[in-house]
Amino acid sequence: MNKRICLIVFLLLLSISMSGFAKEKIVFKEGIIKSVIRAELKKTRGDIYLEDLESITKLNLNDCEIIDLSDLSNCINLKHLEVLDLMKNKIANLDSLSSLINLKFLRLCMNHINDISAMSKLSNLEYLLLDFNQIEDLKPLSNLKSLSMLGLQFNHISDISPLAKLNTLTMLGLSSNEISDISVLGSLINLEVLYLDNNNVSDISILSNLVNLNSLVLIHNNISDYSFLTELDLKKLII
Repeated sequence: MNKRICLIVFLLLLSISMSGFAKEKIVFKEGIIKSVIRAELKKTRGDIYLEDLESITKLNLNDCEIIDLSDLSNCINLKHLEVLDLMKNKIANLDSLSSLINLKFLRLCMNHINDISAMSKLSNLEYLLLDFNQIEDLKPLSNLKSLSMLGLQFNHISDISPLAKLNTLTMLGLSSNEISDISVLGSLINLEVLYLDNNNVSDISILSNLVNLNSLVLIHNNISDYSFLTELDLKKLII
């Protein structure tokens, strides 16, 4: 009998504990993040709890003047979030994104980003847009092997070797950087669209490997020999 009572008490305490976790209230620092989550949940009033977040698959936080993303770290139940738009904010620190491992689409254009090390854990990303930032080091992207679209235009990139194994890419934007060596692109055989304008490129012979390429922009580089492009079936070429 005593064992049975102990078991009942244990199960009751466990139930209360689990219930307490499920009903844990989220405290937000950034009012706009709270407002967007509330709108997504269609919950006009009352507190927002961790369990509420399980249904969210997308968040649009475009042009919200966000600086601090730590609210997303507190939202640990965003486990089904696949689409996150953070374009045109004032974000520099991306650490709070590292737990959003189911993201497939992430847009961070027009922010203040230099360090993208938090990206290394987001292996399910298919679309990543980082244009108009201050990025130099691409190493954290080297294992994002599900990427189909990658935007890195208007940054401070000179070394693109970390992209060598991203052979699922079909679109790559590298305009307006400091790139001279593009030999690594030869392994990205599924590329269909490539932007390389406004760089320091002179040798484009490796591009003849990209048999699926149909759109190529090379204007404002140091290229003198374009003969290698005759082997490609380009529908759009800007030189």
